[in-house]
Amino acid sequence: MTQIENNIAVSPQDMMQPVGAYSQAVWEPAGRTLHIAGQTGVTADKQIPGDGGIEAQTAQLMENLQLILKTAGGDLSNIVATTVYLTNMDDKVAFNKVRERYFDGFVPPTSTLVEVSQLFVKALLVEMTVVAVIPGR
Repeated sequence: MTQIENNIAVSPQDMMQPVGAYSQAVWEPAGRTLHIAGQTGVTADKQIPGDGGIEAQTAQLMENLQLILKTAGGDLSNIVATTVYLTNMDDKVAFNKVRERYFDGFVPPTSTLVEVSQLFVKALLVEMTVVAVIPGR
């Protein structure tokens, strides 16, 4: 077993290594666990930003997550696990490109990615649930 960055991420050498911005497993540091409900790329005034495409929705989703985490006393580096729901698996490359920008500079969380037929509003293309651990809480 290979442990990365002060034993935070665990990535066994005898299995496929992560492709994209995620870790196979992440140790939970001391702190409180915050479970964040499915977030989408919708603005505070209930609008889908920009052209409504996957890049715009993913960027807004990540901004929404940052706001939740900041309010809870944390930031994106506190995320340890994500579950991503895409309505079209062909969007995964564009989704990952945007997501990688937000997770740049620290160990990315574990991630599960699934395709669903539709989210709660037909125009939505992506939804993400998150588990974060905020130290010192």
